[in-house]
Amino acid sequence: MTRRARDERRVDPRGLPKIQFDHRFQTVFHLDFYSSVILTRNPMVARSQWIDWKYVRELQKDSIDHAIAICQHTGVYEIMEF
Repeated sequence: MTRRARDERRVDPRGLPKIQFDHRFQTVFHLDFYSSVILTRNPMVARSQWIDWKYVRELQKDSIDHAIAICQHTGVYEIMEF
C-alpha cells in the first residue's frame, strides 16, 4: 500500500464534500481507487447484457425460479430477454 493511500484511508469521508459526478463514491480518492485498483483486477463475473431465460429455467432451481418471478414482477424480465 502506498503512503498516500494509507494516509487517505485515515481520513473520515463523512466530513468531506461529496463528489457530484458519481453518486457511488464519497470522495475523489474513492473514485480513483476504484478505477485504478478494483477495475484493473480480473472480474469474477462476466458482464451480462441479456439472459437466456430458457437456459436459466432448465436449471430447475427454486432460487432461480424465485429470481425469475421477481424479474417478471418488476418488469426486468422483458428488458433482459435474449
